[in-house]
Parts: sequence; structure tokens; C-alpha cells
Amino acid sequence: MNTNKIMIGIDFSKMDQSVLTYASYVSELLGVQKVYFTHITPKIALDDDFLKEYDLPNLSNDEKIIEKMKDIVEYNFSYKGAEIDFSVHEGNITEEFLHWINIKEIDLIFVGRKKTMGGSGLIPSRIARHSNASILFVPENANNTIENIVVPIDYSEYSRNALDFAINLNSKNNNKSKITCENVYHVPLGFYKTGKSYEEFAQIMLKNTEKDYLQFVKEQKDLFSVHYSLDDDTSPADKIYEFADSSKADLIIMGGKGRTFTSSVLIGSVAEKLIGYDADIPLLILKKKQEQWGLWDALKNL
Repeated sequence: MNTNKIMIGIDFSKMDQSVLTYASYVSELLGVQKVYFTHITPKIALDDDFLKEYDLPNLSNDEKIIEKMKDIVEYNFSYKGAEIDFSVHEGNITEEFLHWINIKEIDLIFVGRKKTMGGSGLIPSRIARHSNASILFVPENANNTIENIVVPIDYSEYSRNALDFAINLNSKNNNKSKITCENVYHVPLGFYKTGKSYEEFAQIMLKNTEKDYLQFVKEQKDLFSVHYSLDDDTSPADKIYEFADSSKADLIIMGGKGRTFTSSVLIGSVAEKLIGYDADIPLLILKKKQEQWGLWDALKNL
């Protein structure tokens, strides 16, 4: 996955500081080449009190907003290795953000995950569903360290992409990161027809997933460890987060389905649920930008 171009939305809330400081740390690790800082204003009159500290009569409102953005970025975004771009746009926040992600061919988006600072979180989740760029959800109190990475795997191409990215990120972090694969397995509903108990069949499924894991990682198995969780309540997302939380993970990396047609199937159901948690662990949903789904193909897969 390329991470040459990133976009960060600035809304002048307390969340900006958390997102910017974490994005600066990750950008330096990844060697990001260009950063787009964007502010979207709704189609309503601007609050004069917001701009009055920039009492510069020769500047337009957009220019005043950019001056305020520059102040916030200068204070919280220390990475100096990238070209910087500031822009202000007007309209529906989600639609405009998605529009400029596409126009600028963004690889990775950073958004805040509010827990106590207020806000519904609906805009970031909608962007995650409908954007073909990867997205990193930053919690309010994210630590600027990535020493413990959890990668949920289901042996699909998407989890392979996530694992490869984790390996690459670890190499850029001077191999200081521990990577753990998390596989959530389950017992089929019809297990009782075999005459075996639930516990007996769970052991069979565990042995099967252990074989699948060895086939999945092959010669790379020494690069990470694996943890298995039995999905006994039909909620893999719960098991993933519980393990990540108990193991004090600094980052969860998941492969997303990189479709570009605007519907809720753009990311998997497990990723969708993880996004909805009021979580304290950064969550990276990876998408493959080159995957372009036409309207007809997307409809067939609904």
C-alpha cells in the first residue's frame, strides 16, 4: 500500500491536537511525501467571533481560516519531511471530504475518534464506508508509539494486505514492534449432527485454523505470533477488540474491502463494528485503491 499522500481534516475542535500529533508521528515513520490539511465549512454564515482574532481586513474568510489552520499545524504537526497543502472548501462535510480525497488521489486519511470530546462520529464512519483511501482512526489519547500491533486475520487477501503492511511498518520502526495475528474461529451451527459436543467440535475447528495459519504465513511465521479466540457469541469484533485491549495493543490493522461504490458494504462487517466502538486503540482500515468496482458489479454483490 502506498502512503505517499495523506489527508487530515481540521475542524478546530480539541480533537485536532490528538490527530495531528499522532499523524505527525506516523507520517515520519512512513516517510509521507505530501500532506493535505483540509477544512470544510458548511453552507452557512461564518461566525465572526471565530475569525475576529485574525483581524486582517485584506484577507478573505478562507485566508483567515487557513492562517488559523497553519497555527494549529505548526504547533502540533512536527514532521517536516513532506510538502504541505492547506485548503478550505464549502459544502456538505462528508461529500466534500470524499470529493477531495478522490481529486487529490489520497492514500491515507487520518480522522479523530471522539469519546468524551463530543460529536457523533458519523462523519468519519461514513468516510470509511465510501472512500477508496485507507483510513486511520485516532482516539483522543493516542500514544505516539507503535510497539504492539494486532492484525485480525481470516486468511483472505485483505488480511494478507494488512499483515504485509504491519511487517513494513515494523521495518520502518527499526523492528521495535511486536506483531500478533488474531484469528477468531467459530463452531458451525450444525456441529451437533456429528454426534460431538460443542467443546469437542471447538477443538477440531481450532486444529483446522492452526493448519490454515501455518499455510497462510509460511516462511514468515518467525516475524509474528498468533492468538486464537473462539467466537462463542457471533461477534468477532468483540473478540478482536478484547484481545487487543488485554494485550495493550498500540494499533489494530485490518484489511478493508476496497470497493468504490457508495454503500455500506465498502468495508467488512467486522471492521464496521470496530469503527463503531468508543475505543482507545488506533484503528487502521486498509483499502486497495486500484480496485475499482462499477455500479453494476457493486449491485450484484449487495
